[in-house]
Amino acid sequence: MSDKSDIQIVDAIIEKASIAQLEFEKNGSQKAYDMAAQAVGWAIMEPSRNKELAELAVLTTGLGNVKDKIIKNTAEFNSALQGAYFIIAARSIGLDCCPMLGFNKETLNQEFFQDNKNKAIFICGIGYGDESKLRPRAPRLDFEEACNII
Repeated sequence: MSDKSDIQIVDAIIEKASIAQLEFEKNGSQKAYDMAAQAVGWAIMEPSRNKELAELAVLTTGLGNVKDKIIKNTAEFNSALQGAYFIIAARSIGLDCCPMLGFNKETLNQEFFQDNKNKAIFICGIGYGDESKLRPRAPRLDFEEACNII
């Protein structure tokens, strides 16, 4: 068992993923980005896996039903993928992006989506950041330490 705290473990995973993303973006193409997004999407939303996740959600919460959870999972995942494409496009033209979770979705939905036909999945601020207000970047692992090319 590792003596690292859970936060340190998650931080290390995020750092490895960030390095891999930078390397992927540096050498990538739109075709490679599209293929990667499709592969991730399929790995998560493959029908039997989606059903398993829906069944687990109903079992653990006692709320809803499996059919509706599958539909909700699919819709939210597709929305998140579209958000990711939006961020990639914005960054490709030099904009800074700040996607956010952890906000009060109910309040935001009441304020902006009163017809209940739409709902927020995440918020993304875009614009040109003030680099003088950024904290120094935390140390990063070398690519070889963070990634294993197979």
